[in-house]
Amino acid sequence: MIVDCYEPYVQEERRQKELDDLAAMLPVCVLCNQRLYPGARVHIARCQVICSHCLEELMENEDIVELE
Repeated sequence: MIVDCYEPYVQEERRQKELDDLAAMLPVCVLCNQRLYPGARVHIARCQVICSHCLEELMENEDIVELE
């Protein structure tokens, strides 16, 4: 008889839970909701995390406030 801790599906469930727990600690971009992994460039504004891709889009879409 094989002990539960040696069953492949039990080992995979344990490994997946550990990965999910680690991923839950990573920051998420407030604009696109993408998880940001170690090494990713981020920008923090008013305690909010924004990924570089979203920041580039914001910078490209600059506009001027006008009164009608």
